Amino acid sequence: MRPSRPTAAPPAGTTAATTKAAVAVTTVAAATTAVAATTAVAATTAVAVTRAARAAARAARAVARAVARAAVRAAVRAAVRAVSTVSTVSTGRTVACTPVAVPWP
Repeated sequence: MRPSRPTAAPPAGTTAATTKAAVAVTTVAAATTAVAATTAVAATTAVAVTRAARAAARAARAVARAVARAAVRAAVRAAVRAVSTVSTVSTGRTVACTPVAVPWP
């Protein structure tokens, strides 16, 4: 086995420069990680907000459909009552009126 060769000492100031460079690289890496984490949180928040907005829009459409159906049913009932009243007035006797079945989509 050969004896190991003595290594030359690094030039003066090299260790300090290397340490500064390592600190700079570590700082940049930490900043990059923080930016990536912030971006991920922002993206996740945006997705959650979008989903909530879509759910609210679906709920609003469902309520609007229910209100429209109730209005149509009320109008049909009123029309049936009006026909029944006209029949009663014109004939002078009570007419048995069967409500009309209206198909709903």
